[in-house]
Amino acid sequence: ASRGPILLDQGASIGANSVIEGPCYIGQNARVQPLSCIRPGTTIGPVCRVGGEISNTIFLGYSNKSHDGFIGDSYIGEWVNCGAGTTTSNLKSTYGEVRLTHGPRQLPSGRMLLGTGIGDHAKTATHTQLPAGGYIGVASMIAVSHRGAKFTPSFRFVTDESDESTPVEKCYEIANRMMARREKSLDDVDKAVLAYAARIAPEVEK
Repeated sequence: ASRGPILLDQGASIGANSVIEGPCYIGQNARVQPLSCIRPGTTIGPVCRVGGEISNTIFLGYSNKSHDGFIGDSYIGEWVNCGAGTTTSNLKSTYGEVRLTHGPRQLPSGRMLLGTGIGDHAKTATHTQLPAGGYIGVASMIAVSHRGAKFTPSFRFVTDESDESTPVEKCYEIANRMMARREKSLDDVDKAVLAYAARIAPEVEK
């Protein structure tokens, strides 16, 4: 804690032989798996399950990254699930500025270190590789054997063989299954938010 405080909220649990460097916040009922390395600048939201190495990253609530892999300088939404071995790049080999990709646009970040932004309810398969300055939209799924694209729009199901849209009704079904594991369920407000995101995504992400 010499570089900043380590705050453990009510019900948070830390697995054996983990290393946590401040400043860091670990939220209510969040769980850090054994042998994890949580580096400075990290915020773990409530009821998250995290493991492996995480650095300077924000996890919102109820998201999972329970296994090995590195997530650095990234922003992870709610109800995200990162499969085992999911890893972000956060540094260019030239050590230059990382540019954020949003649709066809390349946006300056002013940062040498920048990982991936992942929207609510998105998922990654095992051993997913995510690029520096990348973006994964709301409720999308990445299951590819190569490095993921710099930009994945919302409500997509992307594999080596195809890139298909996911109907919002299917997203409700998937979300309810995940939320049930935390004794939650998708309510009318949650459905309205997802429906709104699906309606405006083609415009805001182009």
